[in-house]
Amino acid sequence: MLKQSLQLSTILLAGLLLFTACEKDETESLSANEAKQSLLAVDAGLSVELENFANAEGFKALETLAALTNSGSIFTTARVKEVRKNPNTYVRKAIANFQHMISEPSESGRTQGDEPFNYDENKGVYTWNPQIEDFELTAQSNIIELRFPTEGSTTNNAVFRLTDYEEVSTPLGDELYSASIIEATLDINNVKQASLSAEVTYKNNGTDEPNFADISYFVNPYTLDIDLDDTKAAESSFSQYLSKGDDKLIGWDLTATYQGAKNLTTPTKVEGNVQLGSVIFNIVITPPADPTEFTEDLNDYADISVSVNGKAAGQIIWVTEDGDFEATPYVQFNDGTKQALSEIFDSLEQSLNDLVEIG
Repeated sequence: MLKQSLQLSTILLAGLLLFTACEKDETESLSANEAKQSLLAVDAGLSVELENFANAEGFKALETLAALTNSGSIFTTARVKEVRKNPNTYVRKAIANFQHMISEPSESGRTQGDEPFNYDENKGVYTWNPQIEDFELTAQSNIIELRFPTEGSTTNNAVFRLTDYEEVSTPLGDELYSASIIEATLDINNVKQASLSAEVTYKNNGTDEPNFADISYFVNPYTLDIDLDDTKAAESSFSQYLSKGDDKLIGWDLTATYQGAKNLTTPTKVEGNVQLGSVIFNIVITPPADPTEFTEDLNDYADISVSVNGKAAGQIIWVTEDGDFEATPYVQFNDGTKQALSEIFDSLEQSLNDLVEIG
């Protein structure tokens, strides 16, 4: 999207560092010391929350189920380069991995690549058998139910229930049929620990490229909401937020607008928000209309500011140090001093890296 590429490891950090600009409408300001302490406190708190999310029973159980069914993680995280090229990569990968997860346990499953997964015909209870290291049909049911052991358990103490599922034909995509409706829950020792609700529609060109998605993961006590809307002629939007109860912990929402037909490499404006706890980045980026006028300096078209609890904390600037090939983002505080963004959010960045490795 922008000529300069900042090499970061997660979609959330990409949103933070590449798409942070805001209107200067804060009425109160923080001193440099207050801002630093507030940002460091947010870093420490969110790092703990992300670790707890990755260690939650529901999260780990779904990763175990993915391993038992030889499918990829439904929490797969799109890389920065992929997202910049195609913002629906995350949705497509997560949905495709889920399809493999549910079709693998049934004996018939999707036996032919040109046949859709038949939810009604595959209803039943499938139980993990450690002797054969596979699922086997053990009872009839009006839904699809998978019983399997969580890590370290000697019994099938987890129950995954798929209560609604539909697919549509996508003959020109990587998947010939793609999921459009998903409703599922996961219980561990008879306690609900996770759920998934998804509604997805695809472009009318035969591919498995989503143009709309409303996806919600619940991993007790966290909720991960993902929304994609690429249905409008000159606008695309994508959002992803991790919440705990009513509190948004981390996430971002971006809307890109285009002049005439969409061209994902040259939006006329990108705007939205990035949120890290109480830290808010409001976004307005206006690339030059003429691509030949792009410069190597992101500061030329991204005017960036940071607020904490509604109070101005400083500006984001990009600085290219001697010998560096890429610019480094800094927080420039209200007194003119600055500190590298990666230093401030060091713990958070490591936690996000760990989540990428899991996914």
